[in-house]
Amino acid sequence: MDPIFCGQVRHLYEVERLSMRQIAKKLGVSKKRVGRVIRHEKITKPLVESILKPYERLIDQCIRSIPF
Repeated sequence: MDPIFCGQVRHLYEVERLSMRQIAKKLGVSKKRVGRVIRHEKITKPLVESILKPYERLIDQCIRSIPF
């Protein structure tokens, strides 16, 4: 597979967070081809941090203060 094409797919998927369908449309290729590149390169979208992350410590403290 063309390394330039793979780099474009990787950038669009990881950085711009486009879906496979959007990438295929933007690059003018099939969704199947984009999927093969993503699976072959083992590209994964980074996990989105929870909106509760800043409050984890506070929630934990509240739960621990509740008598059971």
